[in-house]
Amino acid sequence: MSEKLNITIINGAFEETNNMKELFEIINSNLDNCITLELKLNIINISNLISCRGCKRCFKKGVCALDSMDNFYEYKERLIKSNIIMIYTPVYVDNVSGIIKTFIDRLASWSHKMTLAGKLCIIIITSNNTGIEWVGNYLYKVMSSYGLIVIGLITKTSKSNLKELKQQINDVIFRLLYYRKFPQKISTNYCLENLYSSYSYIYQNLCDSDNFEKKEWEKKFGKHRSLCDYIDQK
Repeated sequence: MSEKLNITIINGAFEETNNMKELFEIINSNLDNCITLELKLNIINISNLISCRGCKRCFKKGVCALDSMDNFYEYKERLIKSNIIMIYTPVYVDNVSGIIKTFIDRLASWSHKMTLAGKLCIIIITSNNTGIEWVGNYLYKVMSSYGLIVIGLITKTSKSNLKELKQQINDVIFRLLYYRKFPQKISTNYCLENLYSSYSYIYQNLCDSDNFEKKEWEKKFGKHRSLCDYIDQK
């Protein structure tokens, strides 16, 4: 495939582990024909990544008061420009890592507007033993709320078989490259369409014509009957 891909990796690890290192080496070896832009939250000044304060300004005005304080707007721009988004987290106490939770909280308003609608997503999880199923389900729900089409889940535990892991990665990357080559084959799913339908109904029946989210939704999706319809006409 000659087309170069713009891939952003949301790295939710505080430090590199053997699980993570081996996993990323395999992924990178299969993506040597792609341009990978890696968003490593653990490498930027983590102390400056400010936790969401729940002021709801992002919902009301579309602006986060914290973005200019820790340059979070730069990461938002990189996500919007990406074709593919990979999100990686180790399992901490049967949950995502703290930095991934902070990242998700700071993008809360995106889940009301499906800001990343139509982009492809791969979820990557490592764990010593437990928690993968819960974390996988949680991230699938959150990524879908952004409008992302999750095309694969890659998991690794301390007991993972290397051959099976490589096959898992190859299967996901095959789907990734296939959809980039044949974008008309991209399809949504019940979760995405249900979210789209729910938000469409809410905004269509919202009496406040000055509501920021309503305006943003109408500007982006207009009269599209479904998310699939929006993607097909992009």
